[in-house]
Amino acid sequence: MDLKKSQLLAGTMLLAVGSHSALAQTFHGIGLIRNGWESYATGVSGDGSTVVGAAYDPNGGFGGVGGYVAVRWLPGAGLESLGTLPDGADSSAYGASFDGTTISGNVCGYDCQTTQPFRWLAPDGPLEGLGTMPNSSYTYGYGVSDDGATIVGYGVQNGTYDVYPIRWREETGLVILNRFPSGGTAIVHTASLDGSLLAGRGWDVDRHEQAARWHDDGSIEGLGFLPDPGPIVFSRGRGITPSGAVVVGTAHGADGLGGYTYQGFRWTEAGGMVGLGITGPHGNLGTTAAMDVSANGSVIVGAWGGDLGTGDGSQAAIWHAGIGWQDLATWLITEHGLDAVEDWTLIEALGISNDGSVIVGWGLNRTGLVEGFVATVPVSCPADFNGDGAVNTLDVLAFLNAWAAGDPAADFNQDGTVNTLDVLAFLNAWNVGC
Repeated sequence: MDLKKSQLLAGTMLLAVGSHSALAQTFHGIGLIRNGWESYATGVSGDGSTVVGAAYDPNGGFGGVGGYVAVRWLPGAGLESLGTLPDGADSSAYGASFDGTTISGNVCGYDCQTTQPFRWLAPDGPLEGLGTMPNSSYTYGYGVSDDGATIVGYGVQNGTYDVYPIRWREETGLVILNRFPSGGTAIVHTASLDGSLLAGRGWDVDRHEQAARWHDDGSIEGLGFLPDPGPIVFSRGRGITPSGAVVVGTAHGADGLGGYTYQGFRWTEAGGMVGLGITGPHGNLGTTAAMDVSANGSVIVGAWGGDLGTGDGSQAAIWHAGIGWQDLATWLITEHGLDAVEDWTLIEALGISNDGSVIVGWGLNRTGLVEGFVATVPVSCPADFNGDGAVNTLDVLAFLNAWAAGDPAADFNQDGTVNTLDVLAFLNAWNVGC
């Protein structure tokens, strides 16, 4: 959920110093299906209770000769296959509602000659195909809104291979949304709490890939590019907060070091698109990509280095307001004492719970196999602005630096504007220790 507007601080501010404590810190691989050789954690429910993804099943796929199956992982219960359609083949899950009771993704039909979005309802399913876009054999499902009512994705038109953004609701069925006036490819990745705002990407009139947000009436809003994009004009939306006020993704632009590169971005209505750079406490990470964001927009997960399109050579990353990017594995080990991570190579972080306490993705486990992971850390404390686990004067300095620079991360009361009300809201939270 979004941060509530803090009440104004009355009286003299006490120089209180405290640290935040929450649930135990844990790190797990989600496991494999029937001794298959890989699994992926692609998303997590808003409350952090349910991890979703896909795993290779040696007995899955068309004809039971092997294929991928949509899965969910629950603490204490482990990995569970969500199955496929009665005449279907591979399936993959990408999204979960806030409480994990609705899961979305896509599923292949007979011999994978067709693909359609699916919905799976807890506790037992079954997996339900949602149909295809008109004149489309290949329609794909991605994310689902927190309330479970809206599922999004895209469809490929037969013959022309034009790609259209789609939205599914029970009362309307599958609906085609608007594209940019140029009519270029458009894809929706994710949805806000009630599905009234969606995030993704489309090709604009100049044939540039541009991050986009869709409104409830189906209209498309271009989110633009970084102020100095350099030779490659590009942006791609991937994550959205429940309120729809913050969109994150990847764009090309000036890296702050005299060059240009791909980097994560954070977009708000008031601040527009702001590049998150490629640096942090441990130096230059080369390239960065933002894949998902916490509900208050202060914590972002993704990847750094390598090929950010395929994951080749990349490593999972985390971004905190006031700190910048850090290698996720290093952060989990040094900040949270999760030594189990030392046996892994974390490739991509793809999802984060609303409160920022559960992070999921995939990597190479201790035996070198691809496996999804889930990390649980203490709930983020808003007043711990630099994310070092303690509420102290360093957070005040970090916040004021961000506020002076007009950084959208300093929009502490989440009203869409960085102003003096944010300073008062931050100091009030800081004074009470969180």
